[in-house]
Amino acid sequence: MRVVFVEGKDGGGLLAWARGLPYPFWFLEGEGVCLVQVLGAGEEVLALAQALPGVRAWAFTLKEGVVYKNLG
Repeated sequence: MRVVFVEGKDGGGLLAWARGLPYPFWFLEGEGVCLVQVLGAGEEVLALAQALPGVRAWAFTLKEGVVYKNLG
């Protein structure tokens, strides 16, 4: 599965952009920086992200599944 990461400072803009995608995503907010992780996205999402002003975007291929344990 392909995972696209988009990092930028405009959290509202990144969140609005991610909500417009047909893919599940995680939105993370830190001090002065936000990160969107888009799951199952293709190269078209990476290209759209790279066209956004003021962001960095990159993609990885998830090779193994993740088991979430002890959350909450």
